[in-house]
Amino acid sequence: MGTSLCNLNVYNPDKKEYDPGKEYFVAHIVEDWDTILENEHEHDFDRICNLAVSLSKSLDTNIVTTIYFDDDIFELSIYSSGKKKAYYYNEYGRIESKNYSAMVSMLDLDFIAAKAFRYLLKKEMFAGDAISKISAISGLPFYIEKFMYDHMPDRLIPDKEAVLKEIEAENAKNKKKSKASDTVELLCEIPGMVVDNKIDYEDGKHGVVRVVESSDGEIDYSHIHCYQITGDKNPSLQKIYDYKLPFEKWAPGEQSRALVNLPGTLAIYNDWECIVHEFYDEDEIAEVESIGAIPEDRYNPIKLHNVNDVLRIQSSKNLMAFDMDYQRLLLKSVKGNIITKMIDDEDNLFVITSSNILGFGYSHDFKPKDVVRLYKIPLVKEN
Repeated sequence: MGTSLCNLNVYNPDKKEYDPGKEYFVAHIVEDWDTILENEHEHDFDRICNLAVSLSKSLDTNIVTTIYFDDDIFELSIYSSGKKKAYYYNEYGRIESKNYSAMVSMLDLDFIAAKAFRYLLKKEMFAGDAISKISAISGLPFYIEKFMYDHMPDRLIPDKEAVLKEIEAENAKNKKKSKASDTVELLCEIPGMVVDNKIDYEDGKHGVVRVVESSDGEIDYSHIHCYQITGDKNPSLQKIYDYKLPFEKWAPGEQSRALVNLPGTLAIYNDWECIVHEFYDEDEIAEVESIGAIPEDRYNPIKLHNVNDVLRIQSSKNLMAFDMDYQRLLLKSVKGNIITKMIDDEDNLFVITSSNILGFGYSHDFKPKDVVRLYKIPLVKEN
C-alpha cells in the first residue's frame, strides 16, 4: 500500500481562536495559515471534510482540504462559507476539476504562480507528482501528516523555483517540436474500458483488446466485448466476439467487477477490490478460462506484427520508441493508458489506449467519458 493522508490549511491572518477537536493538531508552517493535521494514524477523510465545512463557516474564511489515498488519488478542495467552492481531483492520472479560477483567487497567487497553477491543473500526471508540484506553486504544505511534521520539518513544501523551471522547460520543448511530432493520428475511438484480466489469450499477437461498455446508461461488467485491429492502410477497431462471465452464479449478490489471474488461482473481485470467490482446481480454472477463448474463425487476418520484435517501447504518460540499438525513433503523447502496440511493414506504429482499466489495482467504476482509442504513429527518427 502507498501513502495516505489528509489535512487542512486554514487561512487565518487575524489569528482567530478555534478548537478543531482532540483528533487534530494545529501547526503554524506558513504565515497567515494554520495547518491542521490528524493526531491519529487512521485517516478519516469524511471527518476532516466536515471540519472544513464547519470551520470555513464559523471563521468566515477559506480552507484548503487535501485528501491523498494510496499514492493513487489526490483531491484538493477549497471550502468557503460552509460550502465546497472548487476542487481538483486526480485518480490514477485521470483529472477532473471545477472552478479552478476561484482556486487561484482564493489561494491569492501572483501572476507567475497563477499561470503555473493553471498549467498544472490541466497537465496529465499522476497523483504523486500532482500533489508535490501543486503544493510547491501554492506555497502550502499538502503532502504532510503529523509524523512528517515532527521528523522532516525542512521538507514540508517542495521547491517552487524548481517546479517553475521545469514548467518553463516543458513549454520551451513544446514550442520546438518539429512538424513530425504532430503526426499522431486518431483512427477511431469506442466508448468503454479495457479489461485487464491477466489471462494469456495471446491478445497482443492478434491485436485484440477486451472491453466493457455502457448500454442504456448501465454497465454489465460481466459482458466482455472483444475488438481487433483490422484493415490495411487505416485500420480500425472491429468487434469480433463477445461473451459473458457468470458472476452471479460464482458469487451471488457480490457486485463482482473483475476476474483476475493470480498465482495458482483465478479470483473474482468486487467493487471494493475484495476477493469474493476463487478457483483453485486446475480443471475448473481451465473451464473458466475457456469462456473467454475467442474461436479461431473469428479472428481477421492482419498484416501487423508484434512491436516487441523490432522496437523497445517505454510507455508511461508518453510513448517512447527505440530501435534495437537504442536509437530513439519517436517521443509522442497519446491519451490514456497504453494497452497494445503493433507495427506494419511500412513502419507505422498502431497503439491502443484506454482512458481507464478494469482490473485489480485499477479503477472499477466505469465513467461516461471512458473511451478506448486506436492511434497511428509513423516512426520518424528524431534529431
